Amino acid sequence: MKKYFRYLIETKWLQTVIIAGITAILFMIILAIFSNDFLRNNFPLNYPGVFGVSGILLFVVSIIVVFFRFSALRNQKEVDLYYGLPMSRKDLYATQYLFGLVQILFISFVVFLFGFIELIALSSAGYYEAFFLLYYLMTVVYLVIVYTLTTFVFIKANTIVDGIIFVILVNILLLFVSLFIMRLNQYMLMDRIAFVVSPYYSQSILARILFTQATPNATDVVLEPFEWIFILINSLVYTVLSWGAIIYVKKTIGTEKVEHIGDISNNLFGYVGMIPLIIFFGVVGTDFMGTISIFFKSMFLIAGFMGLFVYRRGVKITLKDSALVIIPWVLGIIFSVIIH
Repeated sequence: MKKYFRYLIETKWLQTVIIAGITAILFMIILAIFSNDFLRNNFPLNYPGVFGVSGILLFVVSIIVVFFRFSALRNQKEVDLYYGLPMSRKDLYATQYLFGLVQILFISFVVFLFGFIELIALSSAGYYEAFFLLYYLMTVVYLVIVYTLTTFVFIKANTIVDGIIFVILVNILLLFVSLFIMRLNQYMLMDRIAFVVSPYYSQSILARILFTQATPNATDVVLEPFEWIFILINSLVYTVLSWGAIIYVKKTIGTEKVEHIGDISNNLFGYVGMIPLIIFFGVVGTDFMGTISIFFKSMFLIAGFMGLFVYRRGVKITLKDSALVIIPWVLGIIFSVIIH
């Protein structure tokens, strides 16, 4: 395991540096575009919300790192080579996972460091810099959570393409569940916690607070007690899910059948589970958009069948497959009418 880890460091260092460089340059360009927000001649300094773009970029990078680390283990032509290494599958996956963590830590540090230096240069050290360090440390925690859960979802697929689609579908589902919660809104409470189901929720709220604390004379972000509770619940739930994912993979990866790599992916974390859930929550969640919601309802039906074609790798689908689209679509429309 140690030898393989060293091998990954020696052979993938350039990959890591390139990803870090591209992400850092992109972030610095974005900061430069919004440089007026940091210029000291605009004192008092403006709220540096654009610095939060680093979190968005790094979340995307943490997902991309998963694809780099585990794609070979979902490639029918390469999996035998990796499984033939003189190490257990558990150690193989653990090594890839740990090296991915190292990549994320390095990339996030580089992005934060160069972005922070640019911020200091633009603002002439006008901000309370310690809060940006807290922002970085806090963001790293949630990057690890997203990386871990993305890894779990990706390796549930039997092919690279399916794995990437699985990850996209899960994130789309979280978005539509949030819109669904907003659709049920009767009180302001629902609007303020709608996105609590997302693993990105706590990071975004805490970032706002830290950026405000870092800005002289800024108005504090005032959260209600229930909002702090939801931040805590969100963080604890996703932390537990991350540990659960690690434990589950550790116990089951050794019994994975190699011959299934390359086959149709039937896991519930993919097409079979995600398509009906996305359709239902999407139909209800977009119902508040007025007449354009009719267009969205049609698109959900079309997209659902397109998803089935991708799932079955052809246009031949069964009645059972069709039910995965039609039933949640009809239920979504009925539910929308009931709560309208």
